[in-house]
Amino acid sequence: MRSDQSLLAGVMCLTAVAGIAQADTLGFRNWLDANPSMPNSTENEWYGTGGIGGPLLTPTGTEWITPGDPLGIPTIGPVLHIGDYGPANPATFEGCFVHPGGPPAVVVFEPTESLTLSSVTVHWEFVANGTGGNGVALEVLTTIGGVTTGHGTRIIHGTPNDSFEEFAFVEPIQFGTDDHVNFAFWSNGSSIMDHVNFDAWVTPVPEPTTACLVLLGAACSTLRRRR
Repeated sequence: MRSDQSLLAGVMCLTAVAGIAQADTLGFRNWLDANPSMPNSTENEWYGTGGIGGPLLTPTGTEWITPGDPLGIPTIGPVLHIGDYGPANPATFEGCFVHPGGPPAVVVFEPTESLTLSSVTVHWEFVANGTGGNGVALEVLTTIGGVTTGHGTRIIHGTPNDSFEEFAFVEPIQFGTDDHVNFAFWSNGSSIMDHVNFDAWVTPVPEPTTACLVLLGAACSTLRRRR
């Protein structure tokens, strides 16, 4: 009996570990750190567009910008370190500079393999002269099979602040490799003064792997035969 219990416990442990491995957090800033040249392509796990479903922003060194715009907005980048942007409103965490424009600046997450999400989390704050304008609105949308759905909007304005926001979906969503999450930054009025430091995370819902399910079934069969 003890060996049977040990066998079943071992299989359950393997299944739990497999689930945990599939629940690794996928972060925007972590991806940028791993890709310091900031390529911008729909082949990436993260990329930037001008407008929801709009054209890719053009990479210029450490930024993605709208080509031809005299102010270079919307803009995504460069990465920010604690203290960047001087004493007025410096960055207090390591994120990425985002400046909305006429069309919103959109940070897009597109998974490289199928996964299920139940929510996404963002971390943002004003930087530099961000408190001199009307604020920034952040909308989270998902595009599944070509259909785009909104999941809420948050607005940051007023005094400098540092905020975590969770956007929970009504029910878990299965994403394929052509589906994506849009983090859209809109100007809340004027876009001249308002820009933020931003990071985002997506954490896939753990799912047992097929191999572990097969192993669990074999173990249960073995236990039945022994009894």
